[in-house]
Amino acid sequence: YFIINQQFHDSCRVMTISNEVGGEKINRQPEVTAQTKEEITRAFWQLYCKKPINKITVREITALAGYNRSTFYAHFLDVYDVLEQ
Repeated sequence: YFIINQQFHDSCRVMTISNEVGGEKINRQPEVTAQTKEEITRAFWQLYCKKPINKITVREITALAGYNRSTFYAHFLDVYDVLEQ
């Protein structure tokens, strides 16, 4: 079990290292990334116009934008981070 777990951990670390350069994530598709962030942000603002930020959930934002929650967290820390960006 430990060997399999360690191999998995090492594979994850290699994937992480290969996706970063100098601590910065590599953006292989900047146009797609920009469009994704824009659509998530647009969904956030639609909700924010209707209710207070403390009542907005990541699930609501992603459902409205048409993305998974994991995609949201790849770009933002939380709902407040969308507002700050």
